[in-house]
Amino acid sequence: MFLNIDDILIASKNMKEHIKHLEIFSDAYFREGLGLSEKKATIVVNKIEFLRILIDGTGIELQNHIVEKICNFPDILKDKKRLQSFLGVANFVGFFIKDVAEYRKDFWPL
Repeated sequence: MFLNIDDILIASKNMKEHIKHLEIFSDAYFREGLGLSEKKATIVVNKIEFLRILIDGTGIELQNHIVEKICNFPDILKDKKRLQSFLGVANFVGFFIKDVAEYRKDFWPL
């Protein structure tokens, strides 16, 4: 299960396991008096976009427009606003980069 503020993703290895996970989740969720948005809810799919990430049975990947944004950043970040924008994107994609903290630490003093 992945959570982000009010977004929840429940992923399972197979349908039997998924139904069990959904039952456990819904019992706990509704017991606490919480509700779900029918417009936002997507249930039992093989592929989904979740928090700007594409997730399917083979793994996870960044959406193409995010990869393009990273590739199109200028080589030189001339002002504070561009640096902040770059660091925001770098923070978001950090999950996909091995040892990302090593790369980011050089930017923070700027």
